[in-house]
Amino acid sequence: MTDAQGAEGRFFDGRTSRAHAVRWECRGDTLRILGETELRIPLSVVEIPEPTPSAPRRLGLPGGGMLEVEEGPELAGLLARAGARDAPWLRVLGRPSWSLFFGLLFVAGLALGYLFGLPAAARLAAGLVPQGAERSLGAGTLEMLDRHVFTASTLTQQRQDAITNALAALRLPPGGRPAYRLLFRHSRYGPNAFTLPSGYIILTDEIVSLAPADDAVLGVLAHELGHLRGRHALRSFIQATAVGAVVGLLLGDTSTVLMGFPALVLDLKYSRDFEREADDYAIATLHANGLSTAGLARVLRAMQARERSSASYLSSHPPTDERIAHLLESAPQP
Repeated sequence: MTDAQGAEGRFFDGRTSRAHAVRWECRGDTLRILGETELRIPLSVVEIPEPTPSAPRRLGLPGGGMLEVEEGPELAGLLARAGARDAPWLRVLGRPSWSLFFGLLFVAGLALGYLFGLPAAARLAAGLVPQGAERSLGAGTLEMLDRHVFTASTLTQQRQDAITNALAALRLPPGGRPAYRLLFRHSRYGPNAFTLPSGYIILTDEIVSLAPADDAVLGVLAHELGHLRGRHALRSFIQATAVGAVVGLLLGDTSTVLMGFPALVLDLKYSRDFEREADDYAIATLHANGLSTAGLARVLRAMQARERSSASYLSSHPPTDERIAHLLESAPQP
C-alpha cells in the first residue's frame, strides 16, 4: 500500500479553540501533521471515531488535541494502516439514497407503531392503571366539564329516574355488568353522550330530546356501556398522552399533556375498532332485551344531519353511514 500523499485538515491543539490549517499524511505507522510546526504521532495512540454523515471526521490526539479531516482516499489509507474499519451499516447510511430509504423506513415504522403497537400497549397499560387513579382522573375531568361546559339537567327527576331504572333493568351480554354511574347534564354544545374512565356515563338533555323513543335512548346508553366495558376512554387517553408526551419532548413542553384530557373527552374521536366494539355490544344488549336497533340508528342519523348543517365539533361518536348500515342490518328480519 502506498502512503497517502497528504491532505488538508484543521488542527486543534487542545489548549485554545483556534483552528490551524494544516496538511497531514500517513507514513508507515505514523501520522504526520504539517503546519506551523511538524507533529509525528504514532497511529496506535490516535483515537478514530465512527463517521457522522455529512460531517468531517475528528481524530483524537494525545494531550486533548484533535485533527479534523474530510472523508476520502487519504483517510481510508490511514484507517487501513491503523487497522480500523467502519461498521458496514454506517457506510451505507453515508450514501444519500440509502439515508433516504432508511429515513422512510423509520417513518413507516413509526406509523405502524402508532396504528398497531400503540393500541396494543394502551390496552395492556389500561389493565395496570390502579382504580384509584382512574377514579381521580374521571372525577377531575367531570369537575372541569361541569365548570365550563355543562349545567344542571333540565329533565324532570321523574324522567331521569325512568331512564336510570330502564338502564339498570337491561339484560346485558355475558361477561358481567360494567360498574357505572349515569349522570344527566345540560350541554351548551348540543347532543352528546360519553363515558369517563371512572365509570361515569354522561347523558345530555339534548340527546334525550333527539331520540325518537326510549328504546333509542337505551340504545345510546348500551353503546356507552360497550365503551365502558372495553375501557375505551382510558385507552384513548393513554394513547393520546403517549403521543402528546413524545411531541412535548420533541418541542420541549410537556406541561399540557394531562391538562388536555377534558378537551380530549369533548372532541374524542374513538377509533373505528372501538366504535365497532361498542356498536356490537349495543346490538347484543338490545337483542337480548327484545329491542330494535333502528332507534339508535335514527339517533346517529339525526346527529349526522345536525353536524353537517351546523358544523358542530362536539361529537365523541361521529355517526357514519357504515355504522348506521351495520345497526340496521343487525335488526331481526321478519
